Amino acid sequence: MAASETQLAELSFDGDKQLYLSHLLSANWWTGAFQLVFKLMRHFVLVAFLFAWSNAFTAYADYSLSHCNLDFASTEIDLPALTNLGAKLAFATVVALILGLLSLSMWLEKLTALARLALLERMPADYKDTKREVDLKKGYIAAVWMVAVIFLLVPLIPASVCMAFKILANSQLYAMGEPLIVIPEVARLPMNLAESLLFSISMAYCLVLAVISSALSIAPAKAAKFSARLMLNQAGRLMIATFFVVLLNALLSAPMSIYLAYLAPAEQKKDLLLIIVSQLWFGLSSALAWPLSMLIFVEMLKKNFSISTQQEQSFSSSENSAE
Repeated sequence: MAASETQLAELSFDGDKQLYLSHLLSANWWTGAFQLVFKLMRHFVLVAFLFAWSNAFTAYADYSLSHCNLDFASTEIDLPALTNLGAKLAFATVVALILGLLSLSMWLEKLTALARLALLERMPADYKDTKREVDLKKGYIAAVWMVAVIFLLVPLIPASVCMAFKILANSQLYAMGEPLIVIPEVARLPMNLAESLLFSISMAYCLVLAVISSALSIAPAKAAKFSARLMLNQAGRLMIATFFVVLLNALLSAPMSIYLAYLAPAEQKKDLLLIIVSQLWFGLSSALAWPLSMLIFVEMLKKNFSISTQQEQSFSSSENSAE
């Protein structure tokens, strides 16, 4: 489908120039970023709500697994209890997966539009028009992320394995009277650090790629590789920016985190309702945290690219040239 649009025609990266980080310590930049996100907040509330409930159902599945008491090596397995556990896990997992995929796809579109808006230095009132431009590139953006999954598997597979081992180790699953999986205390800290680092690398790559895909129509494989190469060449500064993103998300979730860690009675920390409420809080806070995270990376990358615009270029022709 052909449709005229104002498009970022080319983004050339200066590999010798360090990424821009001074905005992270600029009060004026943070003030402007918060103001922009608040003006656009209505566009992010629904997707944050869906994401919050995906988190809640995931927490319910984890709670059900960690509070079961089954010995798979026993000759007298409680079949009703096993069936009940399976039904709970299946229901919660399916709902969490549906809501999670839906919310993440919506977040991807909205954050890509935000990145394009900020790169072009448009006004908040132009967000809907910018979102329409991104909608025209849905096929291209989807292709970019399909290729990007290959790169993301490198950090995500070991990080997911660590997470799975921790979940199973905290569960009440036994074999021959012994816990199904036991993680030595000496290994817990290295596992936590490795998991955090791998997820941080994944987060940084996703944010970089979202900025690149919002501005370019080069071949999807080239966009994914370009973002990966940028991650390698500028790893130090990208990790500093990612640290600020993690810190920002931690601060916005601080009220619930502090309550759970220090103020909640011991018995409440295992209360299902409180666990679900905490996950809803974390999910809803994404309406503020995730757009701000995107703006951090947009500002960091913007100074390193020469941006030119071409008027009245149809999306179909640019897409064909990219292919």
